[in-house]
Amino acid sequence: MIARILSAYFVEIAKARRLKSTYVGPLLLILLVAASPMLEPLSSAGSGGYVAHGYDFIAYATPMTLNVLGLAMVILYCSGLISSEISAGTLRMVFVRPIRRREFLAAKLLWGMTYAVGLALLTTGCVWGTAYAFGNLSGIELGGEIIYTDSEMRLTYAYALLLSVLPLLAASAYSLFISVCFSSATSSATVALGLGILVEMFKHRLGINAFIFSSYLDVAWEIFASRCDGFDAAWSPTAQYTAAVSMASIALFSLLAAFVLNRRNLRA
Repeated sequence: MIARILSAYFVEIAKARRLKSTYVGPLLLILLVAASPMLEPLSSAGSGGYVAHGYDFIAYATPMTLNVLGLAMVILYCSGLISSEISAGTLRMVFVRPIRRREFLAAKLLWGMTYAVGLALLTTGCVWGTAYAFGNLSGIELGGEIIYTDSEMRLTYAYALLLSVLPLLAASAYSLFISVCFSSATSSATVALGLGILVEMFKHRLGINAFIFSSYLDVAWEIFASRCDGFDAAWSPTAQYTAAVSMASIALFSLLAAFVLNRRNLRA
């Protein structure tokens, strides 16, 4: 089974490399990072007597790029992974080969998660590259004393990135579930993005924000921003909540997608 999943996964990679839509998200992320210095200048002087150098820019540009545009691109891209094949009629031909539906779904999910991780790594490279090129990353200073070294800030960023990627993986599973439910890529993308916006608008009023994976996109970057201000923010219980809700969401949406795919008519 694992061999068939991996084989289908590599097929997905090969197909994605030929599609122009695969490169839209990365291109938009690069453009947004390039425009970020106009919104958050790479100045060296911070407020309150501390010097943050380029870290304030990193703390601003990363969540703005990854949690807003990156999340939207993951949802839009992954929501069309299966629905586009249903509408084209190619999905029925896929199952002529010796591959089960759940194995096909697992390969799609792996590729969707790979896409999300790729956007996160691309954002990281662009943001830090910009900061290194035009800023001064020598640590967080207060009154001439180094509070956090550059190595410590990079390690904090790595932790924050790892935590923020988990909700993106949950977003890919959510979008794949929506993709299974529709026979049109346009319809699935519209519903996935629209439903996500509605949940964001009403989750606090309904008191369900603690159970929604998107609520944890920013929490890790708030810790990084606190370090940029010279404060020591604790990772616990933020890390545990983020991991628990994200993994539960991945499991839930994956099971729902498998349930729907096993029972639906694959005719467009």
